[in-house]
Amino acid sequence: MSVFSEKKIKKIHNVISVIRGEIEPDRYVMVGNHRDSWTFGSIDPSSATSVLLEVSRSLSELRKNSNWLPKRSILFLSWDAEEYGLIGSTEWVEEFYKKLTANGIVYINCDNAVQGTFSYEAKASPQLHKLLVEVTKNIRYDDKLSIFDRWLENNPNEDGTWPKINSNLGSGSDHAVFLQRLGIPCIDQKFVRYKKEEKFKNIFGYPLYHTSYETFELVERYMDPEFFALTSITKVIGETTRVLSDSLILPFDLENYHKDIKNQIKLFDKQYGLRLNKFNISLNNLAESIENLGKNVKNFNDRLNQIDKSKYHLVRQFNEQMKNFERSFLDVYYLETGSMHTLYAPSSMNKYVGNSFPGVVESIIKLDDSQSFSEDLIENIRVNLAILINSIQSASHTLKDPADFS
Repeated sequence: MSVFSEKKIKKIHNVISVIRGEIEPDRYVMVGNHRDSWTFGSIDPSSATSVLLEVSRSLSELRKNSNWLPKRSILFLSWDAEEYGLIGSTEWVEEFYKKLTANGIVYINCDNAVQGTFSYEAKASPQLHKLLVEVTKNIRYDDKLSIFDRWLENNPNEDGTWPKINSNLGSGSDHAVFLQRLGIPCIDQKFVRYKKEEKFKNIFGYPLYHTSYETFELVERYMDPEFFALTSITKVIGETTRVLSDSLILPFDLENYHKDIKNQIKLFDKQYGLRLNKFNISLNNLAESIENLGKNVKNFNDRLNQIDKSKYHLVRQFNEQMKNFERSFLDVYYLETGSMHTLYAPSSMNKYVGNSFPGVVESIIKLDDSQSFSEDLIENIRVNLAILINSIQSASHTLKDPADFS
């Protein structure tokens, strides 16, 4: 095989459009997709590029024809140079870092919109799971089923009540910099094949990924012949965007976030608890911080349910607290890894998947790789555990009454 590559500096172009919010133009609901590709890229990324264009067209038509304006601004973001290392989105975030940190609400990503036509599938920050469930319940899959019904059939969670939604988004697409550097909740989604189909059981994604066979013919004849999946995911993203931009109270489910962290610590304890005990490292303080978070989530929701929602300053206050909640889990100590999120971050072994409690996990991996019991490496585990506990406590404080410093 002969390979020829050139190293060049080239200009890239992000394309940004905005529907200005009527009441809170300084709060951003962002929808993005990259448009650069390896070869023809009919699935990755052009399937999702068509979705982004149609969502932007539909909401623009709604604005023109019905005088509708969203409460918050909607940003449509078309990234360049994603395949070269998420460059377009990362450069944009770095340029507008302070503005986005102050004003960003949610980033909705779609990269490969169609990997099959059987059901919808999503990864999302935990506070957005319930929103996706509600949106998909209200969009039809066919005459008998909603998109939610089909999703639940294809990938149910442990108790079979909801579809399985992975809170660990990992990296591999443009959502990464929004979650890992800005602390903005994210969604990444696609349509997928039937998971019980044996012949595709061990195939990641779709077989022609990043090949020259990614042509329009591939989509039209094989992947999505009636453009059913493309139409369906466009409806989901469009409605999700509308709800997030237009809801008086942000539709964030903080109770689910707490529940998700509790589940993560159970899995973490099962995998690493005995090993940490050998080094006299206890998880009791971590468990206590998560319990305190649950109490503060409940108190926050109780206060939110009692406010006079006609008073804009109160609505804004509670929405700001929910906006800042995710940011509480960032820590600059993690910057050297490229991620700042203490709960969910891409794995050092596979950037497409994520680790829960990444700082602690990575420090344990370093200890294992050293094949020694260096006190410095053990201390590094303790430091990362302390950072994790502090970030959870910070999230708890974010939800308290603004004048409460207890």
